[in-house]
Amino acid sequence: MNLSLTPGAFIELNGILLGSKLFPEQTHVYPNPTQDVLNIQSASQINRVQLLNMSGQIVFDKECNSDNLQIMVDHLHQGMYQLFLNNIPVRKVMLNHYESEW
Repeated sequence: MNLSLTPGAFIELNGILLGSKLFPEQTHVYPNPTQDVLNIQSASQINRVQLLNMSGQIVFDKECNSDNLQIMVDHLHQGMYQLFLNNIPVRKVMLNHYESEW
């Protein structure tokens, strides 16, 4: 089966929302790993930012209206998180609360 989507189009497959407008190719998330601040720059408008821990719990959820964000993550536990922008998984983010020796 061949399936193509026009830019910005979405399709639901077995309860999972898929889209052709992918954030990872047009979004910069830095530093990664981070200690306290996560910067997000995107070519697309960001309306919602979420961080989920590896158990799938939402630990950060913010509505916004920007293409350039800075979020404080120093209150979160050290570990790996999944970043979602506009309900689309973008990438994993590592949070470390220690100073590098380099």
